[in-house]
Amino acid sequence: MTLTAVGHDPASASALVKGLRVLEAVGTNHRVTDIAASTGLSYGTVHRILSELVAGGWVVRDAQRHYHPGPRQDGMVNLRGRTGLTGLTGPAGLTEATAPAFDLAPVLMRLRDTTGLTVHLATLTDADLVYAAKVEGPGSYLLGSHVGRELPLHATAIGKAYLATLDPERAMRLLAGRTVRRLTAHTLISRARLLVDLSQIRDRGWAFDNGENEDGVRCVGVALTDPDGVVRGGLSVSGPDAALSRERIPAHARAVTAAGAEIEAGLAGSPT
Repeated sequence: MTLTAVGHDPASASALVKGLRVLEAVGTNHRVTDIAASTGLSYGTVHRILSELVAGGWVVRDAQRHYHPGPRQDGMVNLRGRTGLTGLTGPAGLTEATAPAFDLAPVLMRLRDTTGLTVHLATLTDADLVYAAKVEGPGSYLLGSHVGRELPLHATAIGKAYLATLDPERAMRLLAGRTVRRLTAHTLISRARLLVDLSQIRDRGWAFDNGENEDGVRCVGVALTDPDGVVRGGLSVSGPDAALSRERIPAHARAVTAAGAEIEAGLAGSPT
């Protein structure tokens, strides 16, 4: 018996049963309207439940606002045990509808193995960046990031890489519409300092987070664009200060840039 067969009136089911019905439906239905039709629940109820499931890592949302099983579901738990990868279950990507056959996992895993750092992939939806996949580094350190979590644009390498693709005034207007707070002693919160940093990112092509989001953790990241030049997300490597020393940063930046180019080419359907 499936969960959708439990009970008689979907609207009168308990919150737990509703949540389980939505979680089950995500495996075969990826749009809110389809999930609502499949479960018999209202659009508003399904949207609220999905938001909670995304926050908990049970479901992930891609750039097309389609929902997919997240890393906390059984299949991904098994995959994580073998590879350290969370967030990609089956065909997934920044533009899944464009290139559903492209497998991101090998690229992310190679980047992890090359750098020895934790790899993050983020997708962009409505000017919000959300972690879509994470490959844990081989070290013993643990980062506070998790799939489904929104990235602070001003304090992460991926966030700043995205902002650097925008006109400076547009980037500042975007930040003005959200909370820009100091997360660590290194967080850039002044307009002047952020503009200088974004200018440097544009010049070199990659962003650097010097412990601005999490104490003792550094990060190098790039924005990822589709064939039309539209930013769809970002890619980064993160690790403790010692692993991302000033001497090592250039090599890590080259590795991230190369992996990003491979992902962009793969999603566009062309070889690197």
